[in-house]
Amino acid sequence: MDGRRRQWQPISTALPWTKTGLALREKFGPMGLHVWVLVLLAAKRAPEQGVFVYVSESEGWALLGIEDAPPDFTLREFFDFTGRLKQTRRRRLNSGYRASEGRQEIVITQFEEWSQTARKELRAQKESRKRRRDRGHGMGHDRGTVGATDLDLDSDSERARTRAEIYEEPTPEQLAENARLAAELASALQGAVKAP
Repeated sequence: MDGRRRQWQPISTALPWTKTGLALREKFGPMGLHVWVLVLLAAKRAPEQGVFVYVSESEGWALLGIEDAPPDFTLREFFDFTGRLKQTRRRRLNSGYRASEGRQEIVITQFEEWSQTARKELRAQKESRKRRRDRGHGMGHDRGTVGATDLDLDSDSERARTRAEIYEEPTPEQLAENARLAAELASALQGAVKAP
């Protein structure tokens, strides 16, 4: 994997409750979700992103990192099922196209769409951070407006003093007044409850 490629794969936090997630859990138990996430990660780090290639069952489990404790189902059963869910498809191996005995190429059908969505979200977050940063550093001042991060305070000590005034502890007099008001409110509510 070259250095330009991101080392992570965006996976929805709602995956266990999606149609695919629920179907995988129902068919294969929790291990079905686990294997699906591992397949997505293996397809990300593959030379051709979005394609999981393996020759044998043992090699497939090794590529997923669970060769020591493979699940009760086979990769063929798993990919047959994900194929019915329209999440994967087997690539046909013609004699002229990298064909070898036993080689399986599983294409994640929505991999490119998921990657584009993730790229768009990252770009939007980056632009948002840039706008927030620029807003407080001179952009609003040129037009005579005040930026969202600007205050009419000249120093950090004034900001700290203002925060302290906002969050200062109540005095004993204020506490006594609050208690008196609470008692009046309680007696008014008791009177309203007994009146009807």
